[in-house]
Amino acid sequence: MLRSLAQSSAPPVQALLAQSKLLQGFMVAGSAKALGSLISVVFSIVAARALGATEAGYLFLGLTLLHVGSAVFRLGFDGKLARSFGPNGIAGASNRTLNLAVTNAALVAAVVCALIYLNADALAAGLFAKPEMAPVLRYVSLALPFLALLNLMGFAFQGVGRPLMTVFGQNLGFLSFALIAVFVLHSVMGQPLNAEDASAALFGAVLLSLLIALLVWFVQPGAAFQPQMRMAGEERASNFDLWVAMLMTLTVSWSGVLVGGVFVSAAELAQVAAAQRVAILVIFVLLVCDIIVSPRYARLFVDGDMPGMRQLARFTTWAMVSIAVPLAIGITLLADQIMSLFGPEFSAAGAVLIAFTAAQTINLATGSVSQLLIMSGHERDYRRVTVIAALLTLVLTLLLASTYGGIGIALACAAGIITQNLLSYFAVRRRLGFFPGF
Repeated sequence: MLRSLAQSSAPPVQALLAQSKLLQGFMVAGSAKALGSLISVVFSIVAARALGATEAGYLFLGLTLLHVGSAVFRLGFDGKLARSFGPNGIAGASNRTLNLAVTNAALVAAVVCALIYLNADALAAGLFAKPEMAPVLRYVSLALPFLALLNLMGFAFQGVGRPLMTVFGQNLGFLSFALIAVFVLHSVMGQPLNAEDASAALFGAVLLSLLIALLVWFVQPGAAFQPQMRMAGEERASNFDLWVAMLMTLTVSWSGVLVGGVFVSAAELAQVAAAQRVAILVIFVLLVCDIIVSPRYARLFVDGDMPGMRQLARFTTWAMVSIAVPLAIGITLLADQIMSLFGPEFSAAGAVLIAFTAAQTINLATGSVSQLLIMSGHERDYRRVTVIAALLTLVLTLLLASTYGGIGIALACAAGIITQNLLSYFAVRRRLGFFPGF
């Protein structure tokens, strides 16, 4: 483990300091990510109980659109930011990457979201077959550009080794503020809420979180912003591979809600979305590891230290399995009781939660395969893997959702998640020469 943290010629004291810094980063990131995962689940529970299953279905669909849309508008800069800031810190080239990401994402998102806002009624009725969610769609279109920028700042913070702000930029910030707003309005002030009210709270929470992230970023020495749009051909090709891979990953994870949601009621859609958010608790430790080790993978690959990459991947994979598998077992055994926390209408969705949990357990057991491929410059391999998994997920969703409802959606998503991670697992072996965990 120590050899992956320092060069073999480094004195023992330096190696111990590097190990201490890694463990400290894990503790900070783990605490922040655990809090972020908990806030996500608590927000879902509070919203479901305050709104009821049908209105919660509209809100959860809006949340899914926020998550997917913000990733789309990041334009493939996610991994590029962590890969750039990881070896270089806040330097001229890294600042340029962030400036390109922010400028291009802001312009594209603003144009597309203006069109969504103006056509919200038609999209809600025609695309989602749920005309009542048009107000939610309007607030989603307003929040999307700002959430994309907030997420990009989170990846920049990841590259410079600030795990707390990384998680803040992902979901901890805006979901925490939205939870406070919904709780105060409904539980303290006794105001009846609907999906539109909760969506307005989300919009305000995203704005506030972005302002905080920008303030924290620009007080760092060397941080600067200058609008830039032009990219070299090689940069565009790399971004395209990462962007397509991200789109396909989102298809695997969320097409059940977005596509399958057309075939089920808003109440059943809320059950699926709630179960999916609970199952993500299983992989919170994987998300923590990705935050900490991704920049390290980039540095080790640049240095040509393949034994170090393998050792770090093996250590983190086994650590993740030992922590998360007992949690997955507990969720499986208590699935019905956990889902009942969202309200009596959700208690029948235990089987849906079990399907998602099984898939996420396999996701975790294969290790940080996506980050190993991206940080080593093999984004094209990752793109191919995600395309296959996404197509499988879409086909199964269309086949199963209309006949089997929520459990059909869950099984389709589970098949896609498992396929993506197993194919990535073997891609790591082919490109880097080792299986994560061995």
